[in-house]
Amino acid sequence: MTKIRTILLDAAILFAVSTVFVIAADFAFSGLKRKIPKDDPVVTAIGQGEWKPVEEILEKAQSDPTTRVEVTNRTDEHGRTSLMRAAYANFSDTEKLAETDDVRRHMVESLLAHGSAINATDKDGWNALMWASWSGLPKVADTLLGTGADVAAKDKLGNTALMIAARRGHADIVSKLLAKGADKNARNNAGLSAIDEAVRGMKEHPPKFYKDLQDSYLKSISALR
Repeated sequence: MTKIRTILLDAAILFAVSTVFVIAADFAFSGLKRKIPKDDPVVTAIGQGEWKPVEEILEKAQSDPTTRVEVTNRTDEHGRTSLMRAAYANFSDTEKLAETDDVRRHMVESLLAHGSAINATDKDGWNALMWASWSGLPKVADTLLGTGADVAAKDKLGNTALMIAARRGHADIVSKLLAKGADKNARNNAGLSAIDEAVRGMKEHPPKFYKDLQDSYLKSISALR
């Protein structure tokens, strides 16, 4: 009888401990879910590739200046704003990239018109112009440059938008940046200038595999001499 009572007592204690653990775990998980932010509607609209939904969301926030600024300058875990997201693309297909550039230009115009901070930087020190320079979006870069983007800004590694565009082989953006006064003699933390980055980028993209990029790299190097 004593043995049975002991077994029942142990079972009761185990059940109680298990119940407490489950409740605690459920509470912690619920708290975690509350901390995870919902998808930013502006970022979602940008990802869908249509600029009108972006404009509609921004227009709805227009009536309240506080809301408008919060919507356009909200950051993700990397410190990136909607403007930076709109300036970013990663397509190897030139036709697709050109189509994206045209759509994103309208998005960027809308975001800037609704209070986006043009020279805001993410946790790596990148601003929207740097993202456009990396992505190869000349129309977006042109829009940013025409609205006061800082061509002299440097990221945490000392890279300027010009160095980034040169490294990626985007000759059209290199030309636009130079026309706006970007310093081709500036050097990053590694001591490299924009032309050094262009040469480095060309070596990383040999003609055998990146034939279409060679002409663009050569144009960049010529412009940076």
